[in-house]
Amino acid sequence: MRLNETLNRKTVWEEVLTNAKRRVEVDLHEVERTIELARRTPGLVQYEDELQRVAVFFQYATQVWQQFAPDQLPGLVAFWDRYRSTIVQRFASVTPVELRAADHVVRDIFRRFLETIPNENIAYSMDAVPLVFGGQGGLAGYFTHPPGWNRPFAIINLPHTAFDNVWQWLALPHETGHDTYASVNNLGKEVEDALEVAMRSAVKDNVLTIPDVDVGPIQYSGEDFIATVWRSWANEAQADVVGLLNCGGSAAVALQQIIGFSADDWWELTLMTDGSHKDGPEVHPTPYVRNALNISALRIMDHNDLADEINTRFEALRPSATHIRWILPPQTKIAAIEVDQMFKSATIAANVLVSHTFPSLGSQSYRELGDFIPKDQQIVDSLVDPLIAGDPRFAQGKGATPRHALAATMFAFEKDRSQAATINRTFKHFVQP
Repeated sequence: MRLNETLNRKTVWEEVLTNAKRRVEVDLHEVERTIELARRTPGLVQYEDELQRVAVFFQYATQVWQQFAPDQLPGLVAFWDRYRSTIVQRFASVTPVELRAADHVVRDIFRRFLETIPNENIAYSMDAVPLVFGGQGGLAGYFTHPPGWNRPFAIINLPHTAFDNVWQWLALPHETGHDTYASVNNLGKEVEDALEVAMRSAVKDNVLTIPDVDVGPIQYSGEDFIATVWRSWANEAQADVVGLLNCGGSAAVALQQIIGFSADDWWELTLMTDGSHKDGPEVHPTPYVRNALNISALRIMDHNDLADEINTRFEALRPSATHIRWILPPQTKIAAIEVDQMFKSATIAANVLVSHTFPSLGSQSYRELGDFIPKDQQIVDSLVDPLIAGDPRFAQGKGATPRHALAATMFAFEKDRSQAATINRTFKHFVQP
């Protein structure tokens, strides 16, 4: 007999299949070996205390989740894989220049947006270190792992495909926005609630005209629909605003390259085990509306000239559309709202995200945490020509920080695409912490 008869039992068979598809635990010996590598890595040696807390975190989390939350173990393994990547890549000197430059940018933004928030509201360690690793994915392959359990590192994926296109790194401020959003206790609910209140008020005051919507088994009034949409979009929309408040219009230009200009988006409808339905839009705002959100936010921030230029490109490249459409896969249209009305809603959302004060931020607005004023744009503009020329001192002096240097890469590329290689090399080698 060649086959094991115990596998003829359904429960055993399913367990084998499940375990074959994924790692289900973090090898704690591997954790210790990898952290020992980190202690020998010049770029990480100063983080001795943080690295020790990583080891303690994974030892404790593995034991607890094995006992109480086995379904979450694959997520824990994914966390560990990112940590290991950040360490091994640096120890092995894999793309050290790119990682160092990206770390400087992310650290600049991370510190800027968390330093004035009341300490008791922050989920990360107060001295958390943001690190970037070179990971998978194409043009849109940026993501971050939200904080939890007082973790000492924030880990952000920078896709290898972007290593030679530093202007695409302007997605990093957006991903840092996700990290800071998840870092502040109760901020998510406060932002969603503020967007909902603003949308409902706009419908009641006839500022917005939104028709009723029938999504199969679920019906929405116009007011309920637009409130549901913006609650679902809150995290991604605020991350865009964080990008703008750190790097200005360059972040919006980069976003156009990454997301495009589609007027169509997906609506998700899920049948729950109790027979009810869960539904809502795709969490990323429809590209058409997302462009409008970013342009509106720039105008609120007093960058009208650049907003005009970005809008001109939007007008030139966007498809002709009278309505924003949501489609239930595979191709069932469930809602269509006039473009003008959705653009109005984007302006309302931009005002909330830029200027509304939130208790969890210490009664501050996003703009008060860190603004990008016209003087910041002047600093960015002053870096463009030296960057194109390959001047190793391009980011020194003039009030420039890593975020200014990153913003300048986009305008340098726009000004002279033939110097792309020089722009890449100069930024990555000479951006300063």
